[in-house]
Formats: sequence, structure tokens, C-alpha cells
Amino acid sequence: MILLIHNNSSEPLRINKIQVPVYDAAGAIAFRRYLDEKGRPSGVSTLSERVVPPSSAISVFNPFYSFNPEISLVRLHYEVLFEKMTEQEPNLLHFFS
Repeated sequence: MILLIHNNSSEPLRINKIQVPVYDAAGAIAFRRYLDEKGRPSGVSTLSERVVPPSSAISVFNPFYSFNPEISLVRLHYEVLFEKMTEQEPNLLHFFS
């Protein structure tokens, strides 16, 4: 599965974190998976491409392509956090579901 990530801004943005909360039948978060820049090497560094050019899009391999078959996957909500290339702190600019 591929994630298509769009950047509608006028500057390049770097993917800082990808997370996916998994919701149960009651609408509560059952658990959450994520890749971020913490760790050596960081989980997000496994992405082959992390910079989304301005007014463009990139395809990223979905790092969360499989789940334990015993878990009921009622709803998945993919969230992508970006940071400006000139900043170190993450900026939550856009959500993708």
C-alpha cells in the first residue's frame, strides 16, 4: 500500500512523523502506531523520500501495512506531521485520512 502525500504550501516540507491510531467498534482508540525522528537510526529515516516539494506530492510506502489478525480494525486514521526545512520543531500542517 502506498500513501500519496500532498504539499499545498509554497515551500518544501519534511515528513517528521507518521502515525495511525486504530479505533475499535466503540470509536475509542484501541492502539496507535507511529514512526518519528526519535532513535538512532530513527524510524522515519526508513522512508526513501521524506521531503515533499512545494505544490507537489510524493508517494511513500505505507509503514503500517499489516496488523495482528486478532485485532479488529474498525477505523484507521493516518496522520502525517511535517516540519519546514528551516525549522527543527514539528509543525502539524495537514492531516490525511
